[in-house]
Parts: sequence; structure tokens; C-alpha cells
Amino acid sequence: MRNVFALRKDCYLMENMIFKMYNEAVGFLDASDYLADRISKNGTNLFTCSSAYTVNRVFACELLLKALCKIHHIELGKTHRLVKLFSLLPAEIKVKINDEYQSLYKSQLRRRNELALRDLDSCMEDYDNAFVKWRYYYEESKEQLCLPWIDFDIFVFILKSMVEKCLD
Repeated sequence: MRNVFALRKDCYLMENMIFKMYNEAVGFLDASDYLADRISKNGTNLFTCSSAYTVNRVFACELLLKALCKIHHIELGKTHRLVKLFSLLPAEIKVKINDEYQSLYKSQLRRRNELALRDLDSCMEDYDNAFVKWRYYYEESKEQLCLPWIDFDIFVFILKSMVEKCLD
């Protein structure tokens, strides 16, 4: 039987890893926000910045999903696939994320005059492997890829908030 000190050390190490994952995710989000600001100020940077913007945003999402998996003691292996990571989460967490997404989605629709956004499954599917595809966009030039948009930001915001609640 393990002693209390070993258990506390394990908990500390787990919390420390989750905190590091969260901080890295925030760093990638900050980098993508900076690039989004550059793109919005000067449309000519869209071509230059779109890959870096998307890779940073999607990788932040991946890290937040992985942090949630760690919080719930889920072994995840090595993957960049958002749909796979989401599927590993406990059912009640997925329902909570989906409910929150629907709520924020509806408020965005009202704010933006009924602008159509994707449902959560479609949103995740569209960005499922975006980290890899956008990182090597020059190799995938036949495929039309979409930049992260309002619906993806809603998803990332929810994940970030959930991880922050667990870290508090």
C-alpha cells in the first residue's frame, strides 16, 4: 500500500502537468490572437499568417482537450485529432461541453443577426486534424481548409474555462 506522501506527490505532479499544459495552451492562444489582430488590420497578411494563426489556435485546443483528459485520468497516447481526444472524455463532460456550446452558440446568433454557425460535431470535424494539415498546408494545397471561426472560438473558450475551474 502506498503511503500518503507518495499519493500527494502523484497529485502534485498531475496538477503541475495540467497547469503546464494549460499555460502552453494560453501561450498558443495569445500567439493566434496576435496574428488575428495583424490579419484584421491588414488583409494582405491573411495569406502569410493564416497557417500560423490556425496551427496556434488548433494546437491550443488540442492541449486543452488533453488537459481535460489528464484531469479525468484518461490515457490518451499521441494524437493531434480533436475528435479522438473529445471522444475520450467522460460522457457527462461531453454533455456539459455541448450544452455550454449550444448556449453560447445561441447568444452569438442573436448578436450576429442569425449568422449560421456549425454545430459542435461539425465544428470539431472541420478542425479535427487541422494542426497537421495547416502545418503542412503547402503539401495539402488541393484541399480547401477553413480558418478557425466564431464557433471554434466558442469551443476553445469552453475548454479553457473548464480547465481553469479544475485548476482553481
